[in-house]
Amino acid sequence: YVFLLIILFPYLNFKRGQIRERLVTALFLGPLVQGFMFCGLAISNASVITIAGNLGSPFSVILSVLVLKEKIVWWRAIGIMCAFGGVILLSFDPEVFKFISGLSLAVIGAFLGAVGLLCQRGIQNIELKEVLAWICLVTSPVMLGLSFLFEHGQWNAITTESLAEWGGCLYVAFLSVLIADLGYGYLIRKNDISRVAPYNVLNPIFG
Repeated sequence: YVFLLIILFPYLNFKRGQIRERLVTALFLGPLVQGFMFCGLAISNASVITIAGNLGSPFSVILSVLVLKEKIVWWRAIGIMCAFGGVILLSFDPEVFKFISGLSLAVIGAFLGAVGLLCQRGIQNIELKEVLAWICLVTSPVMLGLSFLFEHGQWNAITTESLAEWGGCLYVAFLSVLIADLGYGYLIRKNDISRVAPYNVLNPIFG
């Protein structure tokens, strides 16, 4: 997020008007989602968090129906029920039950991300690059502060990272966040959330 903030900073608009909407959207799509997901990951494992994180798609569809009055066809409704049913079944696994706290945090993070998606849909008259710039602006100091508060060894990790690890960081920053989020935001603006959000469940397959 710091890397992207440097690149996207010129797109920030601090003029009056919709500042609150931009900050709220950035808060939900940035530090709230990342904070709950990483806290869940810290006390759980990646597979549990990945599955729980996929609830963001059905949450987004449900909220789009309730708030934006979008219509969904029957097979999407079945998909939503299957998604929730899968997580419920997962919760009864004895191995997963040991990580129930982390699973719960990830579910909360997924719901907050869905709320943020609706907020993003509501600010149609600004560029997507500016939305992402606000997300980076809000997320960077919050996540850095939480890292210094709860973690240690950051400088050692930075100075000892391999080229492959730095490559992974750049991949996440520029392809996973910059390119993918801008593309996803474009689709959300041009289509119903209920049509776009379900494709997020493909993330574990390609990830």
